[in-house]
Amino acid sequence: MTDIQRAMRLEVDSVSKLYPSGRGVTEALRDVDLQVLPGEFICIIGGSGCGKSTLLNLIAGLDSPTSGEIRLGGAPVTGPGPDRTLMFQDAALFPWLNVKKNVEMAPKLAGRTKEEQSEIAQHYLDLVHLHGFESAWIHELSGGMRQRVALARCLAANPTVLLMDEPFAALDALTRDHVHDELERAWLETGKTVVFVTHNVIEAVRLADRVILLSNRPGQLKAVWRITLERPRHAEDLEVAEIAATITAQLHKEVSSRVRQRL
Repeated sequence: MTDIQRAMRLEVDSVSKLYPSGRGVTEALRDVDLQVLPGEFICIIGGSGCGKSTLLNLIAGLDSPTSGEIRLGGAPVTGPGPDRTLMFQDAALFPWLNVKKNVEMAPKLAGRTKEEQSEIAQHYLDLVHLHGFESAWIHELSGGMRQRVALARCLAANPTVLLMDEPFAALDALTRDHVHDELERAWLETGKTVVFVTHNVIEAVRLADRVILLSNRPGQLKAVWRITLERPRHAEDLEVAEIAATITAQLHKEVSSRVRQRL
């Protein structure tokens, strides 16, 4: 690991999270340790309720750990910041603005000039292959195109870390594969660090440098797979399917243990 990589990495250090609940206290995460290098693409998987989205929200600074610390570039994460952008399953676009104006919103909030806003927005719209749709209204777009606009807007904010919470879960398989290509292209060009939460194991293997499995609640680091397959990868690739099958078997074992505990 180089000094630059060490200085710019994302660190999750012994992070636990407790929530008050009707039954007292719910322990969402317990002693999670994770280090992500600059430019790395990791996918986090696990059963429902294991704390995947909780961990993403903590990294985003939308919530605080009960114990432990999250650091980016050595600085503690104490709240939201421009160095982290979170993309949700819902594209969350502004329907009263056209496509380009939606993307321009990110550099506008960063204080860039109108000329810079336009240039930045156009660059990222071109990157996700939406040239020609700049003046379209959000209701005129398909689900996949809306997510590409949302991705362009996130990238236009120029974050160090792009956080993605099941952003393609609502898309059909064919559209999702196409958007995967767009995301991978954008990631390779920009060199952003990506932390991606998904239930879809094929999606995780298709995209990630590493796949992280969280245990049943309270979520703990259960297993890690380093994916060394050459890029570009595709969902129908035999090697992708084989690795996904191995991970899925471990995931099913984890989910089954939770079911047995409830019986």
